[in-house]
This record gives sequence, C-alpha cells and structure tokens, in this order.
Amino acid sequence: MKAFPARTAEDDVASRRRTDAAAAWVRETFADAGNANASAVVISFHGNAALEEPDNSGRQAFEPFITAVEEEAERFRRPVLLAHGDGHEYLVDHPLTRRTTGRTLENLTRIQVPGSPEVGWVRVVVRPGADVPFVFEKHVVPRWKYW
Repeated sequence: MKAFPARTAEDDVASRRRTDAAAAWVRETFADAGNANASAVVISFHGNAALEEPDNSGRQAFEPFITAVEEEAERFRRPVLLAHGDGHEYLVDHPLTRRTTGRTLENLTRIQVPGSPEVGWVRVVVRPGADVPFVFEKHVVPRWKYW
C-alpha cells in the first residue's frame, strides 16, 4: 500500500477491509450475473489499479480485488467491462492477463475515462450479442466552457 504521512496500522486494516469487501462484492456480482444468465457484467470504480502492470507496487493495494476480477471474468466468459478514472487519460483496452495461465482476458474490456485537463464524458453503448458489445464515444468539453 502506498504510504502517506502519518499512516497508521489502523489505516492499513481499514484499507484491507475495504479491498476484501470489494473482492467479495465482485464475486457476488458475477454469481448473480450467472444465475440471471446476464449477457455482460459492468464494474466501475475510481482508482487506477495499474491493471496492465502486474509488477507495479501500486497494484498490490488492489489485491484481492484484481484476482477476483481475473478469476470471475475468466469463468464468466461473456463480456466484462471495467470502467474507472484516476489516470486522467482516455483509454480502451484489454489490460488483464490471467496470471496463472498467461492468457489475456479478451472478454474483459477496460475503459479509463478522461480527466483533467480533458474534462468531459464518455457515452457507452451496449449491444448485447454483438461481436463487439461495447462501443465508446469520447466527448470533451471545450476548455472555454469551464474555465
């Protein structure tokens, strides 16, 4: 976990408790999606979990959340969308490689929404059953409208 001034053992415990709860929530979400025969799962969160960098020390703070996403997306086999911010750069990719098999999880798409200085939004169109089930439209608000 990334240190910050005056970090305490209680902070570490609270962080771990939140991360464990997020992992449990991911597993419950996929179980519900399977039971409902859902065509896709969408998970959104704020922090950039360094998904494409398995050896990044910042990524370790997101364990076991990432492991839960990896395992459940692989088991689910249908489209999974992870949407997050915090990196401030618009990005759409397939960043997760299953650490136990070395295979890229092609059914998992990540969108990192843009942030400052590109303030705006992204429209996500979901097309169940399509070869490419998620379509993204980036919209940037001109700087003169918000400064």
